[in-house]
Amino acid sequence: MRYRVRRIGLASALRVGFVLGWLVALPPALVLGWVVIKLVELVDGALSGLRQAEVRLPSFELPVVGLVELGSVPVDVATPLGLDSAARSTADLASQLPLVFVGTTLAAVLVGALLFVLGALLFALGYNLIAGMGAGLELDLLPVGREQQEHDHTA
Repeated sequence: MRYRVRRIGLASALRVGFVLGWLVALPPALVLGWVVIKLVELVDGALSGLRQAEVRLPSFELPVVGLVELGSVPVDVATPLGLDSAARSTADLASQLPLVFVGTTLAAVLVGALLFVLGALLFALGYNLIAGMGAGLELDLLPVGREQQEHDHTA
């Protein structure tokens, strides 16, 4: 039996797009969540290092006093550079890394699934437009169990 698919139901295309969309988007979303966590940790470490920098002053010797050690002086480099608010923001994010991971991953899965749904919807609309002009997909269908009979007759 030969059949032609005249149209694809939009609701069906949306369902398939949603189910496949989140499945396809989940692995890259997990990787993106991990990358964001590592970036937050890296930036937080760098900015906290700028806020807690130390300048080590050199030792010198005076003839009467002897060796003079000045030690080190703490220096906040982030404030003059205007990075105070960025340092506070990254410290807040770094204190909630699991929440950042979950939020980033869910947002990426949602965006990926929506893009997949949009692609499935556009495909279905395009196919329905083309199939309406008579250029639809043609299928040869056989009842179950008839495949062996058809193969035996052709051999």
